[in-house]
Amino acid sequence: MGFFAFTLLAAASGALLRTGVIPAPTRACALRSRTASSPVCFETLAKTSGTHGAPSDAECAVLVSARPQPALQPREVIETMIHALHRSNWDHPQPYFGFEVALRFLSPSHQYRSYEKSKKYTAQSFQRYLRQPHKAKLLSWGEYRWDGDVTLIQGEAYQQISVRAGPEDEWASVRWLLTRVSPAAAAAAASSGKAGGGVDAKLGASAQTQWMVDAVFMHQPDGGEDDVVADDIVPLDERER
Repeated sequence: MGFFAFTLLAAASGALLRTGVIPAPTRACALRSRTASSPVCFETLAKTSGTHGAPSDAECAVLVSARPQPALQPREVIETMIHALHRSNWDHPQPYFGFEVALRFLSPSHQYRSYEKSKKYTAQSFQRYLRQPHKAKLLSWGEYRWDGDVTLIQGEAYQQISVRAGPEDEWASVRWLLTRVSPAAAAAAASSGKAGGGVDAKLGASAQTQWMVDAVFMHQPDGGEDDVVADDIVPLDERER
């Protein structure tokens, strides 16, 4: 390509960027693209705007070491939870594995802490908690999609997604509430069995806190009412094989 032709092409590209025909990459995307072998920023845009299926082998593999940490953003926490609760990870590479991973990301004040009267927060107990009928869609999902952007309000994050078992099924809405929690408070709740919460556990955003799931609200297809009740929770029998 000659210098004159290259100059015209560069000018045309700049005009398209200014008019919005081609979206300008964010600073984060631009920085990543310098070292990546593919246009990461455009891949990310595509990934967060469509329908997602079962987690890949690579996405399942990273669950082994997945832990809350200050660097993780709300969507990354939710995606980790969703992948962990997919049927492919329930019992692989060990029994109740997916529930163990998901349990790591629950805040000290999550409803499950009150449900488990023994205060022994185990993967098996969390699996029973999620088998309640009004939470079943979190376990039966085969596809999910992001509905809107994350909303941040004073140390809390709100994100809605939709899930369904398969392409022929109706979407059901799932609303996530995440809070910033100090690592020390989260570790204390996990080890001592205390519900935690309050001003010592939930803090404003800072480098010393991490996003954790505080509540999940299920919404039925076709505009049904929210199906979240705290008074009708009853312990379930062992899972059926």
